[in-house]
Amino acid sequence: MKTLPKTLHIIWIGDQTQRPDNCIATWLHHHPGWTLKIWGNDDLSTRTWRCERQMLALAPVDLRAVVDLMRWEILADEGGVAVAADSLCLRT
Repeated sequence: MKTLPKTLHIIWIGDQTQRPDNCIATWLHHHPGWTLKIWGNDDLSTRTWRCERQMLALAPVDLRAVVDLMRWEILADEGGVAVAADSLCLRT
């Protein structure tokens, strides 16, 4: 059985100045030793996505749906745990 990679994936697309870094920091605080990968606008535009056509069609109307598709592909390819950027981790 494969072990779960100790990687936290957080996706924030759109206005990077609005990224909730205070929330993201709570995940690092409660998960020392885990790797944090923050996925953003550059990743959306430079990575080859299996659902790219759907992402391009959805981007003007629903960024949350684009994030859902990104999350699915990231977890399928890399494993780990994906959490919402604006969620707080209160304990391990």
